[in-house]
Amino acid sequence: MHALPFLLLPVIVQAVSGWEHKEGVCELGEEQSPIDIDSKDAYLVPGAQPFVFVNYNLSALSILLDEHTVKLMPSKTVAVGVAAGGIRGFYSLDHIHFHWPSEHTVDGIRFPLEVHFVHYNSIYPSLNAALPDPAGVAVIAVLFTEGSKSSPIGHLIEENKYSQINAGPLSSDLTADQFLPADSSRFYRYHGSLTTPPCSESVMWSVLKSKPSLSSEQIGWFEKAPLKNGPLTSNFRPIQDAGFRDVELWVSSYKNKASVSKSIPKFLFLLLLILAVQFS
Repeated sequence: MHALPFLLLPVIVQAVSGWEHKEGVCELGEEQSPIDIDSKDAYLVPGAQPFVFVNYNLSALSILLDEHTVKLMPSKTVAVGVAAGGIRGFYSLDHIHFHWPSEHTVDGIRFPLEVHFVHYNSIYPSLNAALPDPAGVAVIAVLFTEGSKSSPIGHLIEENKYSQINAGPLSSDLTADQFLPADSSRFYRYHGSLTTPPCSESVMWSVLKSKPSLSSEQIGWFEKAPLKNGPLTSNFRPIQDAGFRDVELWVSSYKNKASVSKSIPKFLFLLLLILAVQFS
């Protein structure tokens, strides 16, 4: 595991290619993301609810290489999203995308890759419609370390060998649960914003503490990925001022990476969502 070289990245990479948008909420907002997470100052929340990842293992993802990132989009054949974990109600998965290197840092350390699972409150018809709500969006972030190869990342790379630049989305056999670590029971929680314009301050961030690994070759692929307007050696936003915001460390009573399948009885699924609202 070679996390040490990334200690220098906040200075070196941000100066060269970290983006910043200087207008509107992106410039004037007081709860912007990403932030550096100081693990020593995080307020411990023991016995917290674990996440329930609903149908994460059932909905096939399509792959789109746009101007800024690699994006994975769930099919609309089943409801895919997340409940519990301190989230009130059910949040639909809008898409998954990648940042290289990571946007969030932990104790000043930047990691080679960060994956964002972007959800919106299902009371709204779309992500854009949820943005005015301060609790309209829930993003789960997974940080990757450098080490052994990642099978799902390898699968993603292999799928893209046969894609055509500027073509439409590429269908794949990938599912959302493949990009989650085995343990999602511990995560940092804070309130912040989208890290790209319009930088809406409507995001409940959950940065998982468990970090899967990917190889140096896989890291290199993202830096050379055939995005719509050509490769980007990095696509992260610089660290923003955390101000007086609290960062919490949620620790649930048991490990959980379970996905609720479409075969779950409807009454049980509705009960799950009611409980998520009542006890969040």
